[in-house]
Amino acid sequence: MGYRDVMGELYRRYYDCAEFSDVTSSHWKRYGSLTKVVKKDEQYILSGVGFGHFVPINSLRSLKYFLPSRMALRLMSRFHVDGEIKSFGLQAAKRAQRQIDFDCVKQILSVDLLRKKKVFNKDGIIMVIGDGYGYTTALLRMMLPEATIICINLGRTLFFDAYYLEKVLPNEKCRLIKDHTLNSVQKGSMIFWEAENYQALVSLPVDLFINIASMQEMDMEVVRNYFTVMRSGAGKRYFYCCNRVEKILPDGAVIRFDEYPWERKDKIIFDELCPWHQRFPVLEPPFWKAFDGSTQHRLVKLCE
Repeated sequence: MGYRDVMGELYRRYYDCAEFSDVTSSHWKRYGSLTKVVKKDEQYILSGVGFGHFVPINSLRSLKYFLPSRMALRLMSRFHVDGEIKSFGLQAAKRAQRQIDFDCVKQILSVDLLRKKKVFNKDGIIMVIGDGYGYTTALLRMMLPEATIICINLGRTLFFDAYYLEKVLPNEKCRLIKDHTLNSVQKGSMIFWEAENYQALVSLPVDLFINIASMQEMDMEVVRNYFTVMRSGAGKRYFYCCNRVEKILPDGAVIRFDEYPWERKDKIIFDELCPWHQRFPVLEPPFWKAFDGSTQHRLVKLCE
């Protein structure tokens, strides 16, 4: 199966159908209704809303965001990002035909920090939960070509992950699967997995789970279920979580970082307010604007 097969299947399931799945929160129902994919002459026209800031290069918008983009890039020097990871980040943005901006840089900084903490296994299994435009997945694949990488997202957004990963890594072996075993998947491949079928992830031997700014937008029941899945496997079970301290969803539900189902036996590697994810660059003075709420990031080794 290749990218076109993955996208074709996801298009049939989630864009030929107007219904939302049971695991879709009020946040994603609101923004999912604004996200569009139109198929025309075997090509897709995409318009994504609510899962990242995507500015196409060579557009009037790219000129408008040129200064904030340069400001974001300086963060990589401030936090001493590894030169190879920086190069991968620049390449991934260029191939995806997007302007590299704060949304890209924050993911580069997280990946670089995980490298510094030495939690990557070059031929291990990594799961990216809720990527959006496939950018974190692309960085990991470029850095760890022998790893098996699972990209899991709501089906509607997973389409965008596959679409842009094809632009960045067109020759990658990939597959959309639903069963609970990786035996039929060639080691070192890239796997797309629908969040609607996340229960089937139980007992997978995942070494590292990554979630950047999307768990905060899930219903708490779904968050709890993800933790159950993450604790169930035989892998090393590291979890990097970078999300809002508190966020109110459109239906009034309050999602709090500290109320995720952490356990006392979890081994905390670090836990702090994320130093680069409290404000973002803008055009107007003083050129940096605070997010609506604080963002925490934590790296833990999950207990069973």
